[in-house]
Amino acid sequence: MDNSESVKKSILTPELYFLISKFLSVSPLQDTKKVLVSELERHKILPKRIDWTGQEHDQTFAELVSTQVQFPLYQRFWFPMRSL
Repeated sequence: MDNSESVKKSILTPELYFLISKFLSVSPLQDTKKVLVSELERHKILPKRIDWTGQEHDQTFAELVSTQVQFPLYQRFWFPMRSL
């Protein structure tokens, strides 16, 4: 498995990238945030959405942000949805 595949397979890496992009959203580095989000979407590194049938789906940064409104990211680390 090459390096790019191991990045995609990691569970915490997509979450960390998302957290970094959220951090950049409130910083003066708006161009950096735009480039990061674009790269995350292009390489499909963002966490996948799982529907009610168990199928995984790619999602955009905006879609991921909209799901994080009620579940802050720190709760996903302490109380992962996967274990329910």
